[in-house]
Parts: sequence; structure tokens; C-alpha cells
Amino acid sequence: MIFDFLSPQEIVLVIITLYCIYTDLRWRKIFNYVTFPGIILGLGLNLIMHGASGLAIAFLGMLTGGAIIFLMYLAGGVGAGDVKYLAASGALMGPSFIFRATLYGIIGGGIFVVLYMLFSGRLKRLIVDTADIFRRTIMMKKLDVTSFETDRLYIPYGVFLGIGVLVHLVEIKGIINI
Repeated sequence: MIFDFLSPQEIVLVIITLYCIYTDLRWRKIFNYVTFPGIILGLGLNLIMHGASGLAIAFLGMLTGGAIIFLMYLAGGVGAGDVKYLAASGALMGPSFIFRATLYGIIGGGIFVVLYMLFSGRLKRLIVDTADIFRRTIMMKKLDVTSFETDRLYIPYGVFLGIGVLVHLVEIKGIINI
């Protein structure tokens, strides 16, 4: 059969994902009042439905989801809401699901950012500035990024992460094959 009914975890995942996409687009924020209950529901539903092993998988999924983009968070590329959203999605669906779903989201978001920078003229400036930093670093034998001007680009990355989650969910349901 092409489409199986959604499990309780998948229903919660879809609801949380759609809401997080909406709030990230509208307010550029993913709220704790969505992500924390998602984590609790993920852990609880997996415990109820699969016992201690389900809880262990949900916990590992939560850690995997949060850890995958934690370095991007530290670098300022994503917000804390994105990290918590992936932790909630991982708690609901497990580590293997969230790993692949996040990969889809990161690739999609990365393609969008590169295309946006290309068509807005920012890509050329970024390349020139980066080359200048390398040149000065080699000449002065120390890294100096103080003169590197950043014109911050705010991308609601949770949208791409959410799309990655939905695409992978549709994929595992057999509707599409990637």
C-alpha cells in the first residue's frame, strides 16, 4: 500500500513541524511552548508504545537531533529554536530518521542561501572578503577578521529543516523515493 496511516508520533511530528514552519516564517522564531512538549510527547509516546527500548531510541533521537546542528548554532547560523525543534523531532522519530531529515533540510537551506547570495550580489562580496582575510592572514601570520564587514543575512532556517522532516516522512511512507 502506498500510504500507511500515521502513527501517533508522526501525527505529533506533522503538527509541530507545520506550526514551527509557520512561526519561523511569521516571527522568525520557534517557540519553547511547541518544542518542549514535542520532546516530552516523543519520549512518552515511544515509552508507551515500545517500552524501555522505545524510550532509549527516543532519547538518542533527541540527542542526535540537537547535536546535528549545534555547531551551526554556536557559529550563529541557526537559532536555539532550530536546535530544540530538531531535538523534539528526533525524540518523536528516532536518530536515523532525524539524521536523514536534517540532511535534507541542510542541503535545501544551503542551496537556497547560495542562490540568494548569488542573485543578490552578496556571493561575490563574500568570496572577495574571504580571499582578503586569507591574504592578510598569510601576510601577517595571524588571523584578523576585525575589518571583515558582515551584512547579516537572516534566513528562517527552521523552514528548511521542517521541509526536510516532511520530505523524509513522505519518503518513508513510500509516497516519494529519494
